[in-house]
Amino acid sequence: EAELARLRSDHAAVLRLRAELEKTKDDLQARERALDAPGSNAGAALVPARAWTNAGRATPDAALATLLWIRSRGDADGLASMLAFAPTRRDADQIFAGLPDGIRQEYGSVEQFVSRFLLKEPTPNATRIVGEREIDSDHVEVGVEVRNPGAGGRQILMLPMQRGEDGWRWAIQTGLVRDIANAARVQTQTSR
Repeated sequence: EAELARLRSDHAAVLRLRAELEKTKDDLQARERALDAPGSNAGAALVPARAWTNAGRATPDAALATLLWIRSRGDADGLASMLAFAPTRRDADQIFAGLPDGIRQEYGSVEQFVSRFLLKEPTPNATRIVGEREIDSDHVEVGVEVRNPGAGGRQILMLPMQRGEDGWRWAIQTGLVRDIANAARVQTQTSR
């Protein structure tokens, strides 16, 4: 009976994640329409992956370029150094602390856990910045067109960026950390 209750709980979690995914898709489509509107940066040239460089962290755009450059090299430590957690670091730490001991020991920190999961995703073959929306002086969303033929062609992503003491970082939202943790739990359970 305990196993049945656990499976029902897992099923409910999957249904919630599917609903969140559909909402996210709707949000992204709305953002894509906004970025394609007059005044966006959509006419900028695509930058192929081989041309990505370490541009530093002085601006959100530079940090994004550096993030892509690090990502294309599969550098988990470098990617971890480019992450911030929003709305708070404490939330991300609590989610990581709730993972099974084996997972926590394997990764050591929430930054390593998230960065290594993100590195499993396909690397885009080209990108272009299509817009930027300032939330406040320390938070912006950068709209980036991502080209990846293996993952459905063209996508527009809004990446939240956060200013820190050492420059701009990708602000990983608590919901994404939670989704990654849930996926890790399911993967651990199915591999037993």
